[in-house]
Amino acid sequence: LVCASGDMFPSFDMDGKPAASYAEIGRRFDRRYRVRERKDDPFPPDMRGKNNPEREHGRKRVWHCSLAIKAGQGILTDQEWEAVIRDYLTRMNIIDGDDDQGVTWLAVRHGLSANGNDHVHIMVQLAADDGWINPYHDRIDAQSSCRRMEKSRPELVELARSDTGTRVSWQ
Repeated sequence: LVCASGDMFPSFDMDGKPAASYAEIGRRFDRRYRVRERKDDPFPPDMRGKNNPEREHGRKRVWHCSLAIKAGQGILTDQEWEAVIRDYLTRMNIIDGDDDQGVTWLAVRHGLSANGNDHVHIMVQLAADDGWINPYHDRIDAQSSCRRMEKSRPELVELARSDTGTRVSWQ
């Protein structure tokens, strides 16, 4: 664990290792979803911006993304990753700066990728105290947030499209 919302802290020790069973961590992570379920609102919005027209209970109620530092561009400390993650979640309108009350999320880091990229995985429970977080347009918002962070955060190297070695095409 690199960092998490305050409601997840009791599940981990000071080194970020689980202090509770994985089942207990899962129950804690799903707590806000269970509240929505009891309020007869277990239907998260979907990526199309629709309000889950199939009305499937809990369908895609967890949002996941990964953030990576390209191999050769450095390795961040856990403290640097925490600052980047909180900045990212704020830019994505998931949390309000350091105030993550009402939203459950956590970020883990498990070493370099096969290609040598330093990276983290972020999971957000879309059920929040005040309703559902809508993931509509999350890919567009994520790209925009990352580009702005690359320009403003000194620990990040700005990614030039010409340096990626790959061509991005939309289908």
